[in-house]
Amino acid sequence: MASLFFFNDTATTEIYTLSLHDALPIYFLAQSKGGLLLSDDRVIMAEENGKFYVYGTPWPGEGGYAKNRRVPLDAVFFLARGSENRAERISPVMAASMILPVLSIPRYDADITKSMPSLRDRLVSDIPAYRLVFTPGARVAEDVLRLVEQKGESP
Repeated sequence: MASLFFFNDTATTEIYTLSLHDALPIYFLAQSKGGLLLSDDRVIMAEENGKFYVYGTPWPGEGGYAKNRRVPLDAVFFLARGSENRAERISPVMAASMILPVLSIPRYDADITKSMPSLRDRLVSDIPAYRLVFTPGARVAEDVLRLVEQKGESP
């Protein structure tokens, strides 16, 4: 099962949100194929030995999901509501411009803050990024999983 990360645009969360209602069908379908939901709120993304990983955190969201696990990152999705479900591959340049506003950067650590631009550039060049346009409801779950399966576990 591929490891997918979904970004909400925090500035427009009311408009472009994959709510828990929409996300849980993705999780339940993925779980039936061996998938795991690390968190329904915040996770940690880190680079180790040239590979990117996502870690669950102890802070669950409204659904109470929080797993202490690490999984390799296979793709990132930026969410947008639309009239149909589709995933559009976006360029690394577009992904770089979309990812920085939604990251939580520990600004108290000057070294990490200084390293963020190069880390971001490595992330968007190594990990495929998509804009996931969706209509609310369970069908988006089927479409996301179909995309993953069509691409051979790596969207």
